[in-house]
Amino acid sequence: MRIVGVDGPRWMLQGLIGGQAAIDDERAALAIELFRSTVVCRGQEPMPPRELITLTAPKPV
Repeated sequence: MRIVGVDGPRWMLQGLIGGQAAIDDERAALAIELFRSTVVCRGQEPMPPRELITLTAPKPV
């Protein structure tokens, strides 16, 4: 299992990579690229610590 995390202003994106990507760097690179291309829109309203931010898929173009 690999743990991937990215810190931002007032948020943290964390994920777990399992299967072959956990032991193969080439396969892990695909999952890591997904994290690098993720956009986090946290909003301006206050939230309690560790409150989950709703995950929303982008609308098709």
